[in-house]
Amino acid sequence: MKLVVNIEDRHIRQGKRGDCDRCPIVFAMRDLGYECEVTPMDMVYIATVPKDGRWERFYDTPLPDGARRFVRDFDVHGPAKVAPMSFELELDPA
Repeated sequence: MKLVVNIEDRHIRQGKRGDCDRCPIVFAMRDLGYECEVTPMDMVYIATVPKDGRWERFYDTPLPDGARRFVRDFDVHGPAKVAPMSFELELDPA
């Protein structure tokens, strides 16, 4: 399953450098109904969270190159040095 992730200005403003739980990608994924963690190893761990709040289906996938660059630029240079972007993730169950 392909998932298109759109990082918007508001996600960038909410983000915190060097914090895996407050990465702009995490906020963009939450808008799509997923919880996730972006790791220092350029991986994203994703879980679907249905309305009852129990984590349901898990995915483990590498970030595409553009998303990796975004995370590095955000963490190293801060929010002023990144711009909104979109990328696709191919989700295969872990």
